[in-house]
Amino acid sequence: MSEIEYEWNQEKTKRQGRKAGQTLEILVENDNLSKDELTKILGLPKLEKLEIINCNLKVIPNAINRLKNSLRVLNLEGNNILSVPDNLVFLIT
Repeated sequence: MSEIEYEWNQEKTKRQGRKAGQTLEILVENDNLSKDELTKILGLPKLEKLEIINCNLKVIPNAINRLKNSLRVLNLEGNNILSVPDNLVFLIT
């Protein structure tokens, strides 16, 4: 398993493989994620758990659908989400 945690603009890396972008399964972003960075994250093919906490996000991009085969947990705590794509229903069990 590969996991990266970014918190308060300080990187804390845990069990990161050589090609973390391709094998990353858990990503935790606290207080430091932009909309552009989120769009890039949504291209990580094996991401199972994504925590985006207190990042002042207002919109979740439609690109979240790219993760429909891998993403199992999405935590958006502390954001002011105004818009969620209809295709996000793949997370509802």
